[in-house]
Amino acid sequence: MHGIGGRSADANTELKLIDVCSLVKLHNVTVLTETRTSNASRLLQHLPGFTVHKIKLGKGNEGKNGHGIAVLVAPSCSDYVRVLKTSENVQCIWLQCDKRMFGLEEDVIVGATYINPQNRDLFPVRAVQTHFTDLFEDTLGAFQVSPNVVLCGDFNTHVGELSEVSDAHTGFVLDCPVVLESRRYVCNSVNKAGQLLVDLAAATSMAIATGRVVGDDGQPSFTGNYGDKKSWPDHVLLSPALYKLVCSFKMWDTCASDHAALSTEFRVNACCGRGKYVYKAPRV
Repeated sequence: MHGIGGRSADANTELKLIDVCSLVKLHNVTVLTETRTSNASRLLQHLPGFTVHKIKLGKGNEGKNGHGIAVLVAPSCSDYVRVLKTSENVQCIWLQCDKRMFGLEEDVIVGATYINPQNRDLFPVRAVQTHFTDLFEDTLGAFQVSPNVVLCGDFNTHVGELSEVSDAHTGFVLDCPVVLESRRYVCNSVNKAGQLLVDLAAATSMAIATGRVVGDDGQPSFTGNYGDKKSWPDHVLLSPALYKLVCSFKMWDTCASDHAALSTEFRVNACCGRGKYVYKAPRV
């Protein structure tokens, strides 16, 4: 993220850092994508006691768009979260959260990812397909560890009103028949990445929370620097037990990014906080 890595140190950048940190402090787990750096020291100056787990960038990718993921964990939860793995072929870091955080019988696996937008020259359709194949395989691996999985990030996907509900969702539908309802949406566009994300959710019995959970009406999460663009490339996918725990969703505007912050709160008896999780895709 422009400002974490020190590419700019002006007053405006400092205000953006403070804005990001104010949101981070409201949540137990915060995911930042496209950070453009492996160095989170400037953020941590404003976040005493927080733990950061991140993808280490090669020198050639420092400062570049489309690179970098960091996960910030509040002091109250730092002992309950550890890195499970970093994906080899796609930008994704997987964390294992102790089951006590969510009041479940098994741990929760959180995957945080960033997938580049389709571009004819830089990231063609074949590259998009390859990245989603790799992400699908990693997601299957996460389910080998626990049935409770969160997959979140900036997928650069447009899902419109596509439905992920498939034969694999039989048990899900019995527990949560509301997933059979049409997805609420403001942005009705669909792209190849969106189709692939829906396919991933369909094959893994996960629900794409976009336009489904309380407070989420499919409103755009990306509006551009001047509010002249509207799309929803950012999503949170949830396995059944976690989907049932969602009690609220909120979108936070921030001066630090042309994306809004997506905040999901879970209804749990947590021993280390309120059980809030936030996905945020800062692009400064």
